[in-house]
Amino acid sequence: MDSFRTLSIKSKILLIPIVGALGFCIYLAISLVAMSQIVTKLEQAYKIDYRLLQTSEYSLVHLDKIKETLGNAATMGEAEMLVTSNKYAAELRDKLQETIRFDKENAGFLRTINKDFDQYFKDAYQLSKEMIEGTADFSTIGKRSQGISEELTALVKKLDNFQNARYSAFTGAFESVNSQAESTSTVGVIVGVVTIILLFAVAVPIATAIRKSLKEVIDAMQDIAQENGDLTVRLVTSSKDEIGDLVFWFNSFIEKLQGVIKHVVDTALPL
Repeated sequence: MDSFRTLSIKSKILLIPIVGALGFCIYLAISLVAMSQIVTKLEQAYKIDYRLLQTSEYSLVHLDKIKETLGNAATMGEAEMLVTSNKYAAELRDKLQETIRFDKENAGFLRTINKDFDQYFKDAYQLSKEMIEGTADFSTIGKRSQGISEELTALVKKLDNFQNARYSAFTGAFESVNSQAESTSTVGVIVGVVTIILLFAVAVPIATAIRKSLKEVIDAMQDIAQENGDLTVRLVTSSKDEIGDLVFWFNSFIEKLQGVIKHVVDTALPL
Protein backbone atom coordinates (compact mmCIF):
# COMPACT_ATOMS: atom_id res chain seq x y z
CA MET A 1 0.00 0.00 0.00
CA ASP A 2 2.90 2.36 0.74
CA SER A 3 4.28 1.78 -2.74
CA PHE A 4 0.83 2.64 -4.14
CA ARG A 5 0.82 5.93 -2.21
CA THR A 6 4.20 6.89 -3.67
CA LEU A 7 2.94 6.51 -7.23
CA SER A 8 2.24 9.73 -9.07
CA ILE A 9 -1.32 10.65 -9.93
CA LYS A 10 -0.50 10.13 -13.60
CA SER A 11 0.78 6.61 -12.92
CA LYS A 12 -2.27 5.78 -10.82
CA ILE A 13 -4.65 6.92 -13.55
CA LEU A 14 -2.65 5.09 -16.22
CA LEU A 15 -3.05 1.84 -14.26
CA ILE A 16 -6.69 1.74 -15.36
CA PRO A 17 -6.12 1.59 -19.16
CA ILE A 18 -3.07 -0.64 -18.59
CA VAL A 19 -5.25 -3.25 -16.88
CA GLY A 20 -7.81 -2.98 -19.71
CA ALA A 21 -5.09 -3.29 -22.36
CA LEU A 22 -3.60 -6.28 -20.55
CA GLY A 23 -6.97 -8.05 -20.52
CA PHE A 24 -7.43 -7.31 -24.23
CA CYS A 25 -3.94 -8.61 -25.05
CA ILE A 26 -4.61 -11.83 -23.14
CA TYR A 27 -7.85 -12.39 -25.02
CA LEU A 28 -6.19 -11.49 -28.32
CA ALA A 29 -3.38 -13.98 -27.68
CA ILE A 30 -5.87 -16.72 -26.80
CA SER A 31 -7.93 -15.93 -29.91
CA LEU A 32 -4.88 -15.97 -32.19
CA VAL A 33 -3.72 -19.33 -30.82
CA ALA A 34 -7.22 -20.77 -31.18
CA MET A 35 -7.57 -19.33 -34.69
CA SER A 36 -4.22 -20.83 -35.71
CA GLN A 37 -5.34 -24.26 -34.44
CA ILE A 38 -8.68 -23.93 -36.23
CA VAL A 39 -6.99 -23.00 -39.52
CA THR A 40 -4.63 -25.97 -39.18
CA LYS A 41 -7.51 -28.37 -38.57
CA LEU A 42 -9.53 -26.98 -41.48
CA GLU A 43 -6.53 -27.24 -43.79
CA GLN A 44 -6.02 -30.83 -42.63
CA ALA A 45 -9.69 -31.58 -43.22
CA TYR A 46 -9.67 -30.07 -46.71
CA LYS A 47 -6.23 -31.01 -48.01
CA ILE A 48 -6.11 -34.54 -46.58
CA ASP A 49 -9.44 -35.95 -45.39
CA TYR A 50 -11.58 -34.37 -48.11
CA ARG A 51 -9.24 -35.48 -50.89
CA LEU A 52 -9.07 -38.98 -49.42
CA LEU A 53 -12.87 -39.03 -49.34
CA GLN A 54 -12.88 -38.09 -53.01
CA THR A 55 -10.33 -40.82 -53.80
CA SER A 56 -12.30 -43.52 -51.98
CA GLU A 57 -15.56 -42.46 -53.63
CA TYR A 58 -13.85 -42.29 -57.03
CA SER A 59 -12.38 -45.77 -56.50
CA LEU A 60 -15.71 -47.31 -55.51
CA VAL A 61 -17.48 -45.78 -58.52
CA HIS A 62 -14.77 -46.99 -60.91
CA LEU A 63 -14.79 -50.47 -59.38
CA ASP A 64 -18.51 -50.63 -60.04
CA LYS A 65 -17.98 -49.44 -63.62
CA ILE A 66 -15.21 -51.99 -64.20
CA LYS A 67 -17.31 -54.82 -62.75
CA GLU A 68 -20.29 -53.87 -64.91
CA THR A 69 -18.16 -53.38 -68.05
CA LEU A 70 -16.32 -56.70 -67.71
CA GLY A 71 -19.59 -58.49 -66.95
CA ASN A 72 -21.25 -57.02 -70.04
CA ALA A 73 -18.17 -57.82 -72.13
CA ALA A 74 -18.34 -61.48 -71.09
CA THR A 75 -22.11 -61.89 -71.54
CA MET A 76 -22.41 -59.87 -74.76
CA GLY A 77 -19.08 -60.89 -76.29
CA GLU A 78 -18.06 -57.25 -76.85
CA ALA A 79 -14.25 -56.97 -77.05
CA GLU A 80 -14.50 -53.16 -77.16
CA MET A 81 -15.72 -53.23 -73.59
CA LEU A 82 -12.40 -54.72 -72.53
CA VAL A 83 -10.75 -51.56 -73.87
CA THR A 84 -13.21 -49.47 -71.88
CA SER A 85 -12.47 -51.47 -68.72
CA ASN A 86 -8.74 -50.93 -69.29
CA LYS A 87 -9.41 -47.22 -69.52
CA TYR A 88 -11.34 -47.25 -66.21
CA ALA A 89 -8.58 -49.29 -64.58
CA ALA A 90 -5.89 -46.85 -65.75
CA GLU A 91 -7.90 -43.90 -64.41
CA LEU A 92 -8.30 -45.63 -61.05
CA ARG A 93 -4.56 -46.41 -60.81
CA ASP A 94 -3.71 -42.80 -61.70
CA LYS A 95 -6.05 -41.51 -58.99
CA LEU A 96 -4.51 -43.81 -56.39
CA GLN A 97 -0.97 -42.83 -57.38
CA GLU A 98 -1.86 -39.14 -57.26
CA THR A 99 -3.25 -39.57 -53.74
CA ILE A 100 -0.20 -41.56 -52.63
CA ARG A 101 2.07 -38.68 -53.68
CA PHE A 102 0.39 -36.05 -51.50
CA ASP A 103 -0.53 -38.23 -48.50
CA LYS A 104 2.48 -40.07 -47.13
CA GLU A 105 0.62 -41.10 -43.98
CA ASN A 106 -1.88 -43.30 -45.86
CA ALA A 107 0.45 -44.20 -48.72
CA GLY A 108 1.00 -47.75 -47.43
CA PHE A 109 -2.71 -48.50 -47.28
CA LEU A 110 -3.31 -46.99 -50.72
CA ARG A 111 -0.52 -49.10 -52.19
CA THR A 112 -2.20 -52.17 -50.73
CA ILE A 113 -5.47 -51.09 -52.35
CA ASN A 114 -3.66 -50.59 -55.64
CA LYS A 115 -2.06 -54.04 -55.38
CA ASP A 116 -5.38 -55.73 -54.52
CA PHE A 117 -7.06 -53.93 -57.39
CA ASP A 118 -4.38 -55.02 -59.85
CA GLN A 119 -4.90 -58.62 -58.78
CA TYR A 120 -8.67 -58.37 -59.06
CA PHE A 121 -8.58 -56.63 -62.42
CA LYS A 122 -6.03 -59.09 -63.81
CA ASP A 123 -8.19 -62.08 -62.87
CA ALA A 124 -11.50 -60.51 -63.94
CA TYR A 125 -10.10 -59.14 -67.18
CA GLN A 126 -8.51 -62.48 -68.08
CA LEU A 127 -11.73 -64.40 -67.42
CA SER A 128 -13.81 -61.99 -69.50
CA LYS A 129 -11.29 -62.10 -72.32
CA GLU A 130 -11.27 -65.91 -72.36
CA MET A 131 -15.07 -65.98 -72.41
CA ILE A 132 -15.16 -63.57 -75.35
CA GLU A 133 -12.54 -65.56 -77.24
CA GLY A 134 -14.21 -68.85 -76.31
CA THR A 135 -11.06 -70.26 -74.70
CA ALA A 136 -12.37 -70.37 -71.12
CA ASP A 137 -12.35 -73.64 -69.23
CA PHE A 138 -15.97 -73.96 -68.18
CA SER A 139 -15.08 -76.54 -65.56
CA THR A 140 -13.21 -73.88 -63.56
CA ILE A 141 -15.31 -70.82 -64.40
CA GLY A 142 -17.46 -71.17 -61.29
CA LYS A 143 -14.49 -71.41 -58.95
CA ARG A 144 -12.66 -68.58 -60.70
CA SER A 145 -15.76 -66.37 -60.64
CA GLN A 146 -16.20 -67.02 -56.93
CA GLY A 147 -12.56 -66.12 -56.29
CA ILE A 148 -12.89 -62.92 -58.32
CA SER A 149 -16.10 -62.04 -56.48
CA GLU A 150 -14.35 -62.56 -53.13
CA GLU A 151 -11.44 -60.37 -54.24
CA LEU A 152 -13.86 -57.61 -55.28
CA THR A 153 -15.86 -57.91 -52.04
CA ALA A 154 -12.71 -57.67 -49.92
CA LEU A 155 -11.50 -54.68 -51.94
CA VAL A 156 -14.83 -52.87 -51.67
CA LYS A 157 -14.95 -53.58 -47.94
CA LYS A 158 -11.50 -52.07 -47.45
CA LEU A 159 -12.48 -48.98 -49.41
CA ASP A 160 -15.78 -48.66 -47.52
CA ASN A 161 -13.99 -48.85 -44.17
CA PHE A 162 -11.40 -46.34 -45.37
CA GLN A 163 -14.13 -44.01 -46.61
CA ASN A 164 -16.02 -44.22 -43.32
CA ALA A 165 -12.82 -43.49 -41.37
CA ARG A 166 -12.05 -40.48 -43.58
CA TYR A 167 -15.62 -39.23 -43.26
CA SER A 168 -15.43 -39.52 -39.48
CA ALA A 169 -12.13 -37.63 -39.47
CA PHE A 170 -13.57 -34.98 -41.82
CA THR A 171 -16.71 -34.39 -39.77
CA GLY A 172 -14.73 -34.70 -36.54
CA ALA A 173 -12.50 -31.84 -37.65
CA PHE A 174 -15.50 -29.53 -38.05
CA GLU A 175 -16.98 -30.65 -34.74
CA SER A 176 -13.63 -29.94 -33.10
CA VAL A 177 -13.53 -26.51 -34.75
CA ASN A 178 -17.04 -25.71 -33.50
CA SER A 179 -16.14 -26.88 -30.01
CA GLN A 180 -12.95 -24.83 -30.02
CA ALA A 181 -14.80 -21.75 -31.27
CA GLU A 182 -17.31 -22.13 -28.43
CA SER A 183 -14.47 -22.58 -25.93
CA THR A 184 -12.76 -19.45 -27.26
CA SER A 185 -16.00 -17.49 -26.88
CA THR A 186 -16.39 -18.76 -23.31
CA VAL A 187 -12.79 -17.83 -22.50
CA GLY A 188 -13.42 -14.40 -24.04
CA VAL A 189 -16.42 -13.84 -21.79
CA ILE A 190 -14.43 -14.97 -18.73
CA VAL A 191 -11.48 -12.74 -19.64
CA GLY A 192 -13.88 -9.83 -20.22
CA VAL A 193 -15.59 -10.32 -16.84
CA VAL A 194 -12.24 -10.68 -15.04
CA THR A 195 -10.92 -7.57 -16.82
CA ILE A 196 -13.98 -5.53 -15.79
CA ILE A 197 -13.61 -6.70 -12.19
CA LEU A 198 -9.90 -5.79 -12.23
CA LEU A 199 -10.67 -2.41 -13.76
CA PHE A 200 -13.06 -1.63 -10.93
CA ALA A 201 -10.62 -3.13 -8.41
CA VAL A 202 -7.95 -0.71 -9.67
CA ALA A 203 -10.13 2.31 -10.48
CA VAL A 204 -12.07 2.43 -7.21
CA PRO A 205 -8.98 2.55 -4.89
CA ILE A 206 -7.33 5.11 -7.20
CA ALA A 207 -10.41 7.35 -7.24
CA THR A 208 -10.85 6.88 -3.49
CA ALA A 209 -7.19 7.66 -2.76
CA ILE A 210 -7.18 10.81 -4.91
CA ARG A 211 -10.48 12.00 -3.42
CA LYS A 212 -9.23 11.29 0.12
CA SER A 213 -5.99 13.20 -0.47
CA LEU A 214 -7.82 16.18 -1.96
CA LYS A 215 -10.37 16.15 0.85
CA GLU A 216 -7.57 16.18 3.44
CA VAL A 217 -6.01 19.23 1.77
CA ILE A 218 -9.38 20.96 1.38
CA ASP A 219 -10.34 20.31 5.02
CA ALA A 220 -6.95 21.56 6.26
CA MET A 221 -7.12 24.74 4.18
CA GLN A 222 -10.71 25.24 5.34
CA ASP A 223 -9.52 25.02 8.95
CA ILE A 224 -6.87 27.65 8.27
CA ALA A 225 -9.43 29.96 6.67
CA GLN A 226 -11.97 29.49 9.45
CA GLU A 227 -9.38 30.12 12.17
CA ASN A 228 -8.96 33.73 10.98
CA GLY A 229 -5.81 32.93 9.12
CA ASP A 230 -4.06 31.01 11.88
CA LEU A 231 -0.61 30.51 10.37
CA THR A 232 0.32 27.95 13.00
CA VAL A 233 -2.01 25.40 11.45
CA ARG A 234 -0.34 22.95 9.03
CA LEU A 235 -1.86 20.80 6.29
CA VAL A 236 -1.66 17.08 6.99
CA THR A 237 -1.92 14.24 4.41
CA SER A 238 -0.74 10.66 4.12
CA SER A 239 -0.38 10.96 0.36
CA LYS A 240 3.13 10.79 -1.07
CA ASP A 241 2.29 11.76 -4.63
CA GLU A 242 1.91 15.23 -6.17
CA ILE A 243 -0.73 16.12 -3.57
CA GLY A 244 1.75 15.23 -0.84
CA ASP A 245 4.31 17.49 -2.54
CA LEU A 246 1.70 20.25 -2.71
CA VAL A 247 1.03 19.94 1.03
CA PHE A 248 4.74 19.89 1.84
CA TRP A 249 5.53 23.04 -0.14
CA PHE A 250 2.38 24.80 1.05
CA ASN A 251 3.40 24.13 4.67
CA SER A 252 6.91 25.38 3.86
CA PHE A 253 5.44 28.54 2.36
CA ILE A 254 3.16 29.10 5.40
CA GLU A 255 6.09 28.52 7.75
CA LYS A 256 8.19 31.12 5.92
CA LEU A 257 5.25 33.50 5.76
CA GLN A 258 4.71 33.04 9.50
CA GLY A 259 8.35 33.87 10.12
CA VAL A 260 8.18 36.97 7.95
CA ILE A 261 5.03 38.24 9.66
CA LYS A 262 6.47 37.49 13.10
CA HIS A 263 9.58 39.44 12.17
CA VAL A 264 7.45 42.39 10.96
CA VAL A 265 5.41 42.31 14.16
CA ASP A 266 8.48 42.13 16.38
CA THR A 267 10.04 45.05 14.51
CA ALA A 268 6.88 47.19 14.69
CA LEU A 269 6.19 46.72 18.41
CA PRO A 270 8.99 49.05 19.70
CA LEU A 271 7.67 51.76 17.41
